Amino acid sequence: MFQRRQNNILTTQGARGSFSFSGIETEQVGANGLPVTGTGFDLADYLLNIPYNTSVDRYLNGNNSYYFRETTGSVYVSDDFRWKTNFSIISGLRWEYYGPYTEKNNRMANLDIAPGYTGVAVVTPGQTGPLTNTQYRRD
Repeated sequence: MFQRRQNNILTTQGARGSFSFSGIETEQVGANGLPVTGTGFDLADYLLNIPYNTSVDRYLNGNNSYYFRETTGSVYVSDDFRWKTNFSIISGLRWEYYGPYTEKNNRMANLDIAPGYTGVAVVTPGQTGPLTNTQYRRD
């Protein structure tokens, strides 16, 4: 069986943005430079409006739609071996393939991370990563 799957998402929750509060911003720091145990509260960070992390999905053209594509395939073979009328062996073998996701308009990117996490670069499909010389596929 062969399938070409499409997952068309016309809007994303990330377009509204998100905030996370961890308590790291209100914790006390000891003389040794380490956080003091039992200090720092996520509710305090929230009330002071000091988020630890924020994120929002924005696109240059104002279109926050995703058009993901995936190719899948599978094969199944089975056999029934009857030794006697009351004894049989049924066996089967299944193979499945799930290809990598791609985006219809090539708006999906990957991170090329240098060995030892000393650098990072954004790489789009069809480009070669400048840090590891890895070719990123365009399907």
